[in-house]
Amino acid sequence: MASSAIYLLLIFLSLLPFLPVSGASNITLRSSLTATTGENSSWISPSGDFAFGFRQVYNASIFLLAVWYDRLLDRTVVWHANTSTPVQAGSKVDLLVDGLTLTGPQGETLWKAEPSTTATISHAGMLDTGNFVLFSTGASNAVYAWESFNYPTDTILPTQILPMGGMLYSRLTETNYSRGRFELRFTTDGNLELNPIAWPTEYRYTSYYSSGTASTTGNASESGFQLVFNQSDIYIEKGNGDTVQLFNNVPAPNYPSNYHLATLGFDGVFRQYTFPRSSDGDRFWSIVRRIPNNICGLLNDDVGSGACGFNSYCMTNDGTPNCQCPEGYSLTDPDNKPGGCKPNFPLGCGVDRSRNQEDLYELKRMVDVDWPRGEYETLQPYNQTQCEESCLHDCSCAVAIFSGGDTCTKKRLPLTNGRLNSGVAIIKVRKGTAAITPPFTSGSDDDPKPNSKRENQILMWTLFSGGSGLFNIVLLAAVISLVVLSRRRNKYNKLVVHDSDFPDTNLRIFTFKQLKEATDGFKEGLGSGSFGTVYKGKELDALVDNEEAAMRDIAMLRRWVKTALCCVQESPSKRPKMKMVIQMLEGYVEVPVPTCASSSFCLGVD
Repeated sequence: MASSAIYLLLIFLSLLPFLPVSGASNITLRSSLTATTGENSSWISPSGDFAFGFRQVYNASIFLLAVWYDRLLDRTVVWHANTSTPVQAGSKVDLLVDGLTLTGPQGETLWKAEPSTTATISHAGMLDTGNFVLFSTGASNAVYAWESFNYPTDTILPTQILPMGGMLYSRLTETNYSRGRFELRFTTDGNLELNPIAWPTEYRYTSYYSSGTASTTGNASESGFQLVFNQSDIYIEKGNGDTVQLFNNVPAPNYPSNYHLATLGFDGVFRQYTFPRSSDGDRFWSIVRRIPNNICGLLNDDVGSGACGFNSYCMTNDGTPNCQCPEGYSLTDPDNKPGGCKPNFPLGCGVDRSRNQEDLYELKRMVDVDWPRGEYETLQPYNQTQCEESCLHDCSCAVAIFSGGDTCTKKRLPLTNGRLNSGVAIIKVRKGTAAITPPFTSGSDDDPKPNSKRENQILMWTLFSGGSGLFNIVLLAAVISLVVLSRRRNKYNKLVVHDSDFPDTNLRIFTFKQLKEATDGFKEGLGSGSFGTVYKGKELDALVDNEEAAMRDIAMLRRWVKTALCCVQESPSKRPKMKMVIQMLEGYVEVPVPTCASSSFCLGVD
């Protein structure tokens, strides 16, 4: 009896490496994981340090197929499948004879890990190094048919190698795992380089770091061959076996007592981190080494936004870029500081051309801040007062830099490569900027909620184009709404904001509430098309409330309405060309009385 029990126990133990148990390093064929919040969504390495599977992100029902440090409280991701977006709950990964396949909830294939040869997969393994591997039938366990170490994302781990031609790419933001704005790559000539990327494309700008390990004599053995993360040290190995330390004069941290990783951050800095293995849960990843030490001053392309995005400037805080907006500007994305800034006010040559610039704008001065690229005019010799006056009265000027005691350079938006530098930045800011209501802000509790599509449908005046007839009718409805909305601005205590993206026009943006008033609560729909539903506006005379100033605009309003009708004629030969439309709108040419736009749409305009 005892011998039979021992015999059965030995059989069971011999099968353990092949059983689909989460703590085993080997995963058998036809094993699978499903994206849920349960415990069955990962495979664990034998030591328990690493896990492979579905990692929930953003505390939502979306997941990454990833490898992470499983013992740490934040479950730090060190690799993830190169999918365009996180996957939905219910997605599944299957281990099959032809590789690893990730499918969506509807069974659609989202990603595959396939061997580079025709090998047949026998099993997979989550190794204690953090490497997830596929094994092929008949091959040694030391030979992998596929491994995650060969397809890194933003991180490398001890024992991992980045070969010639290999690359890391940053995340887009701290919480967005899409490809971001920076790359670290080992070039084919033997250099390790950091490059900014023209996101969302893959176009590389000039590198802001280079290891200088390419051979200058043409001897390939003297060039860099691969980047090695050997235990806790990171270095470049040359073809002849020589090594070059990546972090000069900074000692390597202790290996056995720490977890390690090196990551290309979403801010473009490559950092090595450690985390104490004996942590009591109150510890964090610590930066021990980095390149570069100050990224702010290293991006110098004539194109591209710089380290902190457009219209911002970069400062360093212990080697980490600290992105700031100039006065009067705010973050384009509050959750992404390196994503750039935007002005909180209208700016440009199409804004209030009839008003004195001194009544509209004031100047703010920032010492030792500069945007060294993109000037459109240099004035010299000029003193600071002359520089300020020139920018104030120049509708194209957003910022002027006074430097060197006699040089004034003027810059228009977008500002690029902002950083600390000698000189004085003269920022043109609209007076009362803080009181301006953003154009996409709901005006009352009666307006649709933030998730309502209609609240965000702000009608923007653009040049009449050769679009659909319904689109031009939409423009017509906006024209009919124009006068009453502009004359009632005091009543609603709303500022009608001009759009600086449309220079040299009188075209405007209106809030949803204002359009709702002009159309009597969207009471009567005239039709719908690809640009949305068209609603009937009030009678022209009713719109202006018999105000003396508004009545003077009737002629202009009739001209615009007639121009709109000309643009929706059924016969293309009767429609004016774009140049003529602009001249009609501006009043430079007489607008002919249009015939009925179509058999179903005809207005009296005289």
